[in-house]
Amino acid sequence: MRAEEGGKKLVWESNGNCYHLTYPYPIFHVVTPEKDRLIVVEPDNEHSPSNAVVVDELGNELARINNPLASKGAICFGDVFYSKNRINLISVCPRTNYRCVVDGNGNILETHETR
Repeated sequence: MRAEEGGKKLVWESNGNCYHLTYPYPIFHVVTPEKDRLIVVEPDNEHSPSNAVVVDELGNELARINNPLASKGAICFGDVFYSKNRINLISVCPRTNYRCVVDGNGNILETHETR
């Protein structure tokens, strides 16, 4: 897995074939622990506030991750990263941000206000 074009394009190989995803703006991503999926935070211009997806090893969207803070005015997901071996999505809200812990299928396991 590698990012190209200033983070706008993800490129990877699976079973000897090359795949890619390209977006108009830089994106954030992590490979799931099982190494068979990606969690991708897409640009926030189309699917906000639920602009994160689970993608399989062929680049197919498996699931869109619903932003659990939409009712609190969430603007979008702003980042995805690992912390203590757990996948974290950051939900950007007007007054504060929230850390959403997700599994490799995009299920929200818990949320916590960040400071």
